[in-house]
Amino acid sequence: MGEFSFIKWIRKREKRRKDVILGIGDDCAAINVSSDKLCLITTDMLVDGTHFDLKKCTIKDVGRKAIACSISDVAAMGCQATVAVISICFPEHTAEKFARELYEGIWSISDEYNIEIVGGDIISGRSRLCINVTMLGRDEGLKPIRRSGAKGGDVILVTGTLGGSLLGKHLHFEPRLKEGLLLNKHFKIHAMIDISDGLTADLNHILEESS
Repeated sequence: MGEFSFIKWIRKREKRRKDVILGIGDDCAAINVSSDKLCLITTDMLVDGTHFDLKKCTIKDVGRKAIACSISDVAAMGCQATVAVISICFPEHTAEKFARELYEGIWSISDEYNIEIVGGDIISGRSRLCINVTMLGRDEGLKPIRRSGAKGGDVILVTGTLGGSLLGKHLHFEPRLKEGLLLNKHFKIHAMIDISDGLTADLNHILEESS
């Protein structure tokens, strides 16, 4: 199954409520919660063997990455991350020490970015470890930066450095939350995206959304 072709098929069925300002197609959705305030929402899922390998990293690393991925989505909209809920499916017979260490990794970055974990769900099953984070953010009085605003002649810039995933950078990267807010406040940015699939692939997402 092609992930992006499937998403395009889903978008054809999308029905937009009046309070939904941004739906499928950006790093976050945006919902009107008052006349002048937006709530940002994003979700990310990580599965052992696909997004991380417990033979090559610690469970604390995994917890940190799970939160960092969602923070990066909010950062890509030029907004502020606030709270998260986390759902976890642990393999059967998982030791409590293992589960606690996962949460130590989660708290190590949620505390750093002042994000509160306000709920979630925990189950066990006959499967690999699976973690899903849903994060909320606020617009801070700013207009969220979409993928769809790119224009001919725009300069392509990145924050930080590219590459290094094979060396484990995907486990220890720093979400660019402050940078996203700064760019949104002080510069006229036409489009932004969180680079999670690689520069070429994600730049192509901007081009497609911007027609």
